[in-house]
Amino acid sequence: MTDHSERRFRLLTRARVLTTLLLAVAAGGSLWLTSCNSHTVEPFSQNVAAERTDIVTSAGVNKVDILWVVDNSGSMCEEQADLRENFNAFVQELVDVGADFQLAVITTDMEDPSQSGRFQNEPNNDPGGGQQCNVIVDISQCPTPANGQELPPLIIKSSDPRYQDSEGNPDVEKIQRDFGCSATTGTTGTGFEMGLEAARRALSPALTESFNAGFLREDAFLAVIFLTDENDCSDGGTLDLVNGNICEWERDKLIPVQEFVEYFQGLKTDVNGDPDPSQLIVAGILAPTNGSNFDRPDEVEPSCTSTNMNGDVTGRGFAGYRYQEFIESFENSYEDNICNPPFNGALQAISTLIADVVSDRCLQAPPLTCETDADCTGACVEKGNNKFCEAFRIQVEIERPTSEQLPNDFTIAPEGEDPLPGQCVELAEKDNYRCILVEGEQYEIDYASSCKPTGIEITLIRPLSSSDQLAVRYPRAVAVGADTATEDGAAESNATVEGDGTQN
Repeated sequence: MTDHSERRFRLLTRARVLTTLLLAVAAGGSLWLTSCNSHTVEPFSQNVAAERTDIVTSAGVNKVDILWVVDNSGSMCEEQADLRENFNAFVQELVDVGADFQLAVITTDMEDPSQSGRFQNEPNNDPGGGQQCNVIVDISQCPTPANGQELPPLIIKSSDPRYQDSEGNPDVEKIQRDFGCSATTGTTGTGFEMGLEAARRALSPALTESFNAGFLREDAFLAVIFLTDENDCSDGGTLDLVNGNICEWERDKLIPVQEFVEYFQGLKTDVNGDPDPSQLIVAGILAPTNGSNFDRPDEVEPSCTSTNMNGDVTGRGFAGYRYQEFIESFENSYEDNICNPPFNGALQAISTLIADVVSDRCLQAPPLTCETDADCTGACVEKGNNKFCEAFRIQVEIERPTSEQLPNDFTIAPEGEDPLPGQCVELAEKDNYRCILVEGEQYEIDYASSCKPTGIEITLIRPLSSSDQLAVRYPRAVAVGADTATEDGAAESNATVEGDGTQN
């Protein structure tokens, strides 16, 4: 196993959360699945245990589709080179957390029909229009027909065998090379950058069902990242784009930013079909807003400049306040200053944000807590942010197809017995193994996490198979000899039994 694959892989806890109460009655070996509404609990025996299934998801399906919107106007030569040279910092973090990611590049040019939201894969180092670059953009290593090679695919996929090494792991160097080639979009694009409209067009049905097909996966997170040194000028065709200041002077005629926010929020929905912005990550490397606006006839002034070691100005940025408003409309967001090269720190921060979101590792459904010993059959003890009955424990398990090997060092539980940590049983009706993971070996628990809403965080120490279905369960108290149990799991009786998370 490589060094990066030995780093901890965080548990994906995104949204298919089951809030069902599982009553495991060991005496009869039967299972009842009921909703969280009030229900009758029959007093079968003192062996009644209650489990709450907090998470059921595919352990390996931490998917994210990443759209890069790269400004290709005349002033972006150095910035594109910086992105290309430091992109390994971005890719490595995603590889380290076992993300299944896709990368695509578009430009901010909405005037050229060959761009206008279409994915790009052909490098362009032509400065065009007399523009000057302070760096030499070398594309000699890029796969192009001129070099006797095919262009990179429009969508670079970590699961694509072309981007995997001999051991089946993502090849960071090759991904960096081909993405860098695609992201070298040149500097011949229009100076009226329309990054917001380009991103919307790229992910519209008109393109996702044709030229950009295969990028937007229903079960993946979506990340949109902007690299630009000017403001957004998405006007919907209302402006006469002849003066370079017109987008600032006529800013009230531009498409409202909120319209783009609502469109992107609608691209990801929850199980009820409602917009779910938690599935989006939005970031930008752009010029910071300084609070200034410019009205006719004033020339728009830069909000930042970048300099070299001699103090010479090497670049300027104009406040990207429309991008900033868009980005800050999403909880999972990040901004950095385009006038502060190199971009390795910004790229690392954005990649870490994406990794954290797609590895959303906080348990979502609150477990049953206690206040005093009277709430438990044993002691009420403090664990991190909460108090739990001492019998409380979290159980992490997987289901894996029987066509695959058992996890390393796992054994089959004795016939007729439920599996202990490190053991599996065969579920004949599903053709699956059910295996109980070992705390400290396969996962760790942080009861004092700052994550919301529960403050309980699970971290996978080792990556699991992409076919693994993972569940996190923890016990709930049920009444023995009582008629009802409340929705939050508190018993309406003096006698309660603490389940230990197993079916004994």
